[in-house]
Amino acid sequence: WEEWAKTGRFFVTITAHHLVENETGAYGDVGAVCKPSYKGEVDRRALNDLVRKDHSWVMAGGDDAPHDKKAKHRIGPCACGAYTAPFLMQLYAHALDDLLATPEGVKVFVNFTSNNARKLYGQMAPTRYIDLVKRPVIIPESYQIGSWEVEPFWAGREIRYSLY
Repeated sequence: WEEWAKTGRFFVTITAHHLVENETGAYGDVGAVCKPSYKGEVDRRALNDLVRKDHSWVMAGGDDAPHDKKAKHRIGPCACGAYTAPFLMQLYAHALDDLLATPEGVKVFVNFTSNNARKLYGQMAPTRYIDLVKRPVIIPESYQIGSWEVEPFWAGREIRYSLY
């Protein structure tokens, strides 16, 4: 990836769920089914390490398309996507917890989750900010989105961060 990035035409987006989960942990969890599929623990760690290198071409990319629970829990092919939109920043903080312990790490986190994409697309600096607090929160079992009941990634599980 680092060689390809030298062309200036290569960028990487990494989802929060690929930073926290591997194929073993996701096995059998319908709410975690996504494409591209999860890889082994070595690859999960490599993605985390790539974020920590603070490359301008590496950025956060959420999975924000909800799927009706009926389309996920079925026999045969199911809808793919690990819905994380309502708690995306908290899940990134959970995945990259050690970065938030130092001012330099916070800069890397902000670059990854905001600044890198803004620079790529020529967007202005943000006009509003969020505050993350290290306080556990449980991901809801489901969200009602229109007529759909949507089961999010890691439904019912606890993560370490909340929005202030």
